[in-house]
Amino acid sequence: MSEILIEGAGAQWIVQMITRIGTVGTAVVGTHDGDDTLTAGGAYAGTVDQVYTVEITKAGDFGVAEYTVTGSNGDNSGPTIITGEDAWTPCGNLGVKVMLDFGVDGVISGAAVGDTWTISCIGIDELKYCAIGDAGGPWPDPDNPPDEVAGEGLINEYARVHYCTWDDTKNIPGKCYLVEDVNGRIYVDGVNYSISDAPTNAVLYSFVFGFSQGVGTVREWGLFSNNTTLRVAGPYAEHGLYDAETNPDGEVATLGTRVAKKNILDWVKIAQDTLIVRQLFIG
Repeated sequence: MSEILIEGAGAQWIVQMITRIGTVGTAVVGTHDGDDTLTAGGAYAGTVDQVYTVEITKAGDFGVAEYTVTGSNGDNSGPTIITGEDAWTPCGNLGVKVMLDFGVDGVISGAAVGDTWTISCIGIDELKYCAIGDAGGPWPDPDNPPDEVAGEGLINEYARVHYCTWDDTKNIPGKCYLVEDVNGRIYVDGVNYSISDAPTNAVLYSFVFGFSQGVGTVREWGLFSNNTTLRVAGPYAEHGLYDAETNPDGEVATLGTRVAKKNILDWVKIAQDTLIVRQLFIG
């Protein structure tokens, strides 16, 4: 989910959208002496690829049998009790889940202790930049922006900014892991969060276009990952992708992988406005 918060003379918006999140591969059998099977699911929210090894560590019926999880990049969990057949239980702490079938005998037998499966997960690219654009002109129907289409960039990007450092006056962290907390200072989509010292399945990024940044008509915005490069120093760039012939003023050297894009109703950002975009990945 994500939000746009626009403050100033113009308006205030909150916009929801769905974004790409890391993929979870099929569970691959390793050592296996029992008749139990494992299915992988959920949504991986890690920012780096990871291979999980799930191992049965205790035999027994539902509520007794246990497994442990070891992640190739340190996201470990368990021992976890298997609560029931066809019940999803966690695999690590970044959104992956597993479901165990106890086989024809209905229990995890002693022979199954030591059974393993591996699950390969592809991480989301770390977000680095939020870009805004004017789509090259008004939408055909200004009251109904068209759906987003696949592509490498925006239709007409004119500014982008790196995720920010902490801004205590607006309670904005640049990048952090979150945990739900009714007393937390960070509020996104009706839920309060606190910052976690350890990785969780919720990663928040915040981008701030300050005074005199991104001035223009905003009709589209997008999020770009860590292979972005700029032709200028600092966190802010204007005029989109550089091209010696067609866009010599462009200050972006490499767009980066477009992780998300949203078309929105026209809003004119003036120099006195601050535009804040927050992106929350939840696995």
